[in-house]
Amino acid sequence: TVLVFRPTDDPVAMQAQIDALYAENGGVSPANNGHWSVRRAALLFHPGVYSSIEVPVGYYTQVLGLGASPSNTSFTYRRGVFAEGGAKDPLVGALNTFWRGAENLQINVSHAWEKHHRGAL
Repeated sequence: TVLVFRPTDDPVAMQAQIDALYAENGGVSPANNGHWSVRRAALLFHPGVYSSIEVPVGYYTQVLGLGASPSNTSFTYRRGVFAEGGAKDPLVGALNTFWRGAENLQINVSHAWEKHHRGAL
């Protein structure tokens, strides 16, 4: 699945599409939801400011800013673009965040991204 968004798109419709993907390949209920899914997704964002959506990044999901530099595609709402571990198990932590990535974008919010040493960010 490839979804392409523009800052002028309806934020409610964008969020609904993003949430639908995350419901299949992300979240902690059930634990590790989507961990062994065959579904892959790329979310592409044209340059601009996204001030009304947040993008949870599930398993096998790539989020890409399409600008010439990361500062061209900016997220300023709540958590912005973020990844959570598949289970709230402190013994696993960031070891469960690979197979997902975000590149060439700017996140202008206070949020930490748990990152596995082999995953792209």
